[in-house]
Amino acid sequence: MTATDQLQQDNMQPLTETIFVWDFDWTVINCNSDEYVPAGFLGDEEVAERITAEMKEHGPTKWHECVANLINACMIEKGCSKDDILEKAAQMPFLIDVKQALTDVANNKQCQQAIISDGNDKFIEAYLRKNDMIDFFSNIETNVGSWV
Repeated sequence: MTATDQLQQDNMQPLTETIFVWDFDWTVINCNSDEYVPAGFLGDEEVAERITAEMKEHGPTKWHECVANLINACMIEKGCSKDDILEKAAQMPFLIDVKQALTDVANNKQCQQAIISDGNDKFIEAYLRKNDMIDFFSNIETNVGSWV
């Protein structure tokens, strides 16, 4: 007799737990946070041009440095504060059905949720706090952002 058979025979239900693992960009939110946030200050076209130039100069392995340069440009060239940047991150677009799915899973006590992302922890945290979803996730694994 298996352990499952024994539990069913004893009229007990096995304890099950499901962990939903989400990416952040293009899943929890409906955009690329690394591009959306600076584009809010510099414009989509300017961000695209700067990313293209930096990727040509430094290569794709320097993506996070490129994003840092874009954020620094927002602060230096446009006078944005740290709070301005985080507020823009908090406003990232989402799909209503995805937010409802996140809420449904969060309300199921047999489930946990985690985010594994190459996004910036500052943007992710700002978005989740502003949209009352920070407690939906038991773990967030991502890149650490810092302010210069």
